[in-house]
Amino acid sequence: MIYFSEKTLFLSKAVIRTQFKLVAKAAKGLGWETASAMLDHSLQNKPSNLAFSSDSKFAKQIAESDECAAIVEEFKEQVEGLDISEKSIKSSTTLNSTTDLHLSYNKVSYEVVGKKVDGKWNLKITFYDRYDFETQAWEDSITLSSIVKILNNYAAYAQEVGAIVPYDIKVTVEKSF
Repeated sequence: MIYFSEKTLFLSKAVIRTQFKLVAKAAKGLGWETASAMLDHSLQNKPSNLAFSSDSKFAKQIAESDECAAIVEEFKEQVEGLDISEKSIKSSTTLNSTTDLHLSYNKVSYEVVGKKVDGKWNLKITFYDRYDFETQAWEDSITLSSIVKILNNYAAYAQEVGAIVPYDIKVTVEKSF
């Protein structure tokens, strides 16, 4: 591990945060608005945890994802033919059907709470994520995936020195069938 004086660490954090502010701005320019917002939020000393309701743009993005559709299908299969009016499921998934979801959340846990009213299932799906970075193994060849890993590993270093600060995210999605 590299040790810094308090003054050097402060300057390092400030420089690294400036660099990642530029990365967040570039991500937004590429249409990765969620990734931009989540990264930008982490670039402060004590970021608050975030919670988004089902009418937020963040919930709508997840609600339209392939992964959310698969969760709803799994729920349908589990309740099909059963004479029940309530069911809950807890599991995890990887949100990576779009680059924006992959860069924003990636590995998440979720809970589905379903209630059947007048023959219709109403689902409340709550996704939970810890916005943080883990170092990833390097590959021999340089690809787009390798470039993302390089950036990810730099973000993991930035987290280690306190320039990026982890926080929790909760996003609630509502679906019915």
